Amino acid sequence: MSAPAAAIERLLTGDHRAIAHVLGRYTHGDRQVLLDRIFAEAPGPHAWRANDVAALLSQGFAPEEIHFSPYRGLYGQICQDDEAEIEAWRDERAPRPGEDAPYVDPPYVDPPPIDPDPPPENWRDLAMAECLDPDPLAGRDGDTSPPPQESSDDWPYERIDVRHCLLTPPPTIEWLVRNRVQLGRGHGFTGTGGSSKTTLLRTLGVGAAVGRMPWKEWEIARTGRVLLVLTEDTPGDTHRHVHATADAMRLSADERELVADRLVVFPLAGQTVKLLTIDRSGIPLYTNLFDGLRRLVESLGDVVLVGLDPAVALTDGQEVDQAHQRALGALADSLAVRTGAAVVLITHAAKGSSGSDELSSHMSRGGGAITDALRSEHALRTMTAREATAFGISSVEERRRYVQLAATKGNELPSGSYAPIWLRRGERGALFPADIEKTTRAVSDDALKALAILRELCATAVPKLEAWRHACAAGGAIRSADGEAGKKAMQRLVKMLLDAGSIEQGTGRGVYVPASGAEGAGR
Repeated sequence: MSAPAAAIERLLTGDHRAIAHVLGRYTHGDRQVLLDRIFAEAPGPHAWRANDVAALLSQGFAPEEIHFSPYRGLYGQICQDDEAEIEAWRDERAPRPGEDAPYVDPPYVDPPPIDPDPPPENWRDLAMAECLDPDPLAGRDGDTSPPPQESSDDWPYERIDVRHCLLTPPPTIEWLVRNRVQLGRGHGFTGTGGSSKTTLLRTLGVGAAVGRMPWKEWEIARTGRVLLVLTEDTPGDTHRHVHATADAMRLSADERELVADRLVVFPLAGQTVKLLTIDRSGIPLYTNLFDGLRRLVESLGDVVLVGLDPAVALTDGQEVDQAHQRALGALADSLAVRTGAAVVLITHAAKGSSGSDELSSHMSRGGGAITDALRSEHALRTMTAREATAFGISSVEERRRYVQLAATKGNELPSGSYAPIWLRRGERGALFPADIEKTTRAVSDDALKALAILRELCATAVPKLEAWRHACAAGGAIRSADGEAGKKAMQRLVKMLLDAGSIEQGTGRGVYVPASGAEGAGR
């Protein structure tokens, strides 16, 4: 059960001991979120001090719940303030002339009991109005001990009601881009340098504001506000790129007004922006800046997309450390879950992926565990020389204008969403749908025999190159399968069929399969 933000804000004006009692009714996961919210928004730097922490502890909060809060910096301040707090407590309770000194047991004291008959407008009325907990003390005869928890201390999480799952229709998935980018979850756009990752993010930002993308395969399902944090862009970069994207998409005057109202961009080149830090023991921790970003998203309202570029600039963690990279991916997903926006991290792919004929998941450079924590990954790569030949593109400059966009991971994506899309970079880098088709080149009779043999073999199982070569020798496509002469003859046939678009790379090295629609290619 999660509490509305407005309820917590109102409860902040109440007695902290009473708040602790209300929070004590929740299981670990929910009350940790509420506790974090209170720590973040408590008025004044000294709003939470020693006795307030004691109130939390008295209601069943384990010390580590407070210590490992994302606001542990504030907790550190609490610890530093303990000594002064205790001295003030002692002075306040110092014996008057003729009185005995009271017993003192520092550093914490038990809070006074909650008033069983509270005055109007106090925490209990607020709790009832916000449906947090109608009355924590109802039917307990004034007992102020912590209420029983449904979950045990060893496993402090709430289970889902499986009966409810079985008896009611499941909720529909809310998409930013239909069947591709889900709202309320974290995603990754990855690719090598110069593959237009940031351009894709900017284009999606403008598309989410106006409700359309330059290519039909990406359908905007929900429009709204967009927040982009671009740590490698200057204000001048952003000015040029936003202007170029608007021109490339041929936005109308009304659409430009929508973009001006909905697109919020922070070009932060030259500035340090850390949302994740690593403590001395190597544990990743969210920074206060992360919570500031979350509150900014909430204050803007109706934010459907948050773009963070690049991921490596947002953390003190090591790019090759799997735990650090997973924590960074989890940060993006956490921000998405808390705000309801789709959060996209831009990551760099390993250089070797640029020459691959087929994109695969976990392409991010260094610790690929970042992809594990994200709900989907889309990869970009430039066109290879072999693909350019198949498309009839001879110019290197023209070839490098083309990039392939493909989903490589998607927990909720239908199978059709994995089909790659070819895009072309226009002037100033803007992305357009590519109007290209593979050319049909003449191939030799021997190559056609090899293609027919491959189809026959694939009817039962996809063969390795060696098995295909021996079958070609037996079928008369090459003279012999043995020795260097046989291998080179087979290589020539394979290259001819690849260039003609008659076959394509299969799964694994040295594995080929007939290309879809390649029947009769080359005739």
